[in-house]
Amino acid sequence: MNFSRKMRRSRRRQEQIVNPAKEAEKYCKEDKDKTHIEKRFVSNEIGWGVITTTARTKGEFLLEYAGDEITADEATRREGLYEEKGLGSFLFYFGRNKCIDATVDNGRLGRFVNDAVGSKENCVMKPLKIGGTTRLCLFAKWDIDAGEELRYDYGIDDLPWRKVCYSCISNISEW
Repeated sequence: MNFSRKMRRSRRRQEQIVNPAKEAEKYCKEDKDKTHIEKRFVSNEIGWGVITTTARTKGEFLLEYAGDEITADEATRREGLYEEKGLGSFLFYFGRNKCIDATVDNGRLGRFVNDAVGSKENCVMKPLKIGGTTRLCLFAKWDIDAGEELRYDYGIDDLPWRKVCYSCISNISEW
């Protein structure tokens, strides 16, 4: 192979390497999700989730948890209103006094990514400052296969689905 062909191939490889934070910034500014990521019904117990239809690499930007950036006090007020109306809410608290409210469906998929811990958690949420506001961006914690559901740790230990029903397992001697 001649030198110029090697250089062209090397340049193409470098163009394929994307800075995850820059990619996140691009998608956040455009207010859109990446392609090949879809909302799917997971089960009756879980409801909706988000899967990737193509393989993803460790550190890759995946989605934004998009919504209104509000204070924790405003989030508490809104949560009360949502409860009064019998609505669920999509509130993500971060920092000392910040929250992203993704309750209103804006067509983005980040709010449908489910909770997981340990080996089931294949993503991590990171706040990024973009254009003067904080954006919550989801990145691959490790390589993710096509068809896998995206999941991250919500950071709240006492969520109802995380509680073990000890009375259900008390008759099992192997525990």
